[in-house]
Amino acid sequence: MHEVTFLQDLAIVMVVAGLVTVLFHRLKQPVVLGYVVAGVIIGPHTPPFPLISDQHAIQTLSE
Repeated sequence: MHEVTFLQDLAIVMVVAGLVTVLFHRLKQPVVLGYVVAGVIIGPHTPPFPLISDQHAIQTLSE
């Protein structure tokens, strides 16, 4: 069951990063700024609900 949660979390990260990349490219803004915005959207403290269920797995992946 842990693998399914990890794959769902990874898919959320990839989809949000992809959408933000396309959006910032069309707005002619730096893509790196878009990645920062994606991190804020995906982050654990974004109201009203967290998108990622296993924070530790994503933190390990980011390192």
